[in-house]
Amino acid sequence: MDRGLTVVLHAHGDNREAWKRLLPVWAAKARPPGLVLTHQAPDLIEGMHNPGGFTDGDRAACLLRWLGVSNESLAFVGFATDRVGPWSGTTNAPRKLKKLAWMVEVLDRLGLKHDALLQDEPL
Repeated sequence: MDRGLTVVLHAHGDNREAWKRLLPVWAAKARPPGLVLTHQAPDLIEGMHNPGGFTDGDRAACLLRWLGVSNESLAFVGFATDRVGPWSGTTNAPRKLKKLAWMVEVLDRLGLKHDALLQDEPL
């Protein structure tokens, strides 16, 4: 963080304590990082952006497109749309599967080529 990098910080209910801990640390740096604050609520929140997306992956793709990154510069690595993967942590599986279906829709609407892993492929 001492190189003046920009940090994209996404608001989740489960990362509030991390925000509270990190923001003062970053603010105290000689060259604090630039911050882009994002959320996924339907409301307008001053100083924050909602780039779109339903999962971390398609939200990241929306953010990169919002920043002007071309489709040709993006590649997707190892995701599945037919099951909840181990990186999802504790979650409501039926709800997550609906989000994954929307993820595919978002990526398709962005015109991004993506290939999900088949059921028997390792993550």
